[in-house]
Amino acid sequence: ARPSPPPGTMARLLYHEKQTSMLCGVHALNTLLQGPYFSAHDLAAIATEFDERERALMRESGVESADFLRYMAEDSGNAAADGNFSIQVLTKALEVWNLTCVPATSREAGSAWRSPQDEVAFLCNLDQHWFAVRRRDDVESPSVHAGGGFGGKKGSAPKPGGWWNFNSMFPAPQPISELYLSAFLAQLKEEGYSIFVVRGALPAAADASSSGTYGRWVNVEDAAADNKAADAVKAAGRARCAAEQAMARVGA
Repeated sequence: ARPSPPPGTMARLLYHEKQTSMLCGVHALNTLLQGPYFSAHDLAAIATEFDERERALMRESGVESADFLRYMAEDSGNAAADGNFSIQVLTKALEVWNLTCVPATSREAGSAWRSPQDEVAFLCNLDQHWFAVRRRDDVESPSVHAGGGFGGKKGSAPKPGGWWNFNSMFPAPQPISELYLSAFLAQLKEEGYSIFVVRGALPAAADASSSGTYGRWVNVEDAAADNKAADAVKAAGRARCAAEQAMARVGA
């Protein structure tokens, strides 16, 4: 176990959940809210409500109609069997906290896409993967370089607060500089991600004594170490793969 940081140097912790099954929707909501507030059961209950409403609407066209029979033959559009949830399920869950969620490039979102640094959080989705990007102004973060990773000059003073990428595919949260935020979101959009801006008063981070089923609390230093270690493993894997390919070409 790593030693605890000196008193006063890391007064705040970040809540992070690593990927479990296909529960990235749960992970995205909990990291956005910074606490283990939702379970897969909670979101499944919301999805069931939507399914029942949709089924009732389709039934109005007649239970023998082609549209109704086709609808009944399809899987739920709100919750997949493996645990993935739709945007309307996530949006409904956020309403519990008086938060709204709309496409970041929509007219309703106003200036969110032009000035993302003025917002508080975003939800990002590609295919069946969700993750949250949000501000934590109460967490001391290190200087970050334009690529969104840990950097800055050795011994430089930490900057208060900032943006964090809580992708559950990462071992720990990754900081995003405010200057890089717009380019980061634009790159996601270029890659095909759907991006939603979340608005409202985000709750204060939960009590760090509870991490729920999927999560853990991590300070900034440990997050940096975990991400650095993961990057080293990836680099070693790429180097090994390149060496094996080179040997295969020599032996061909």
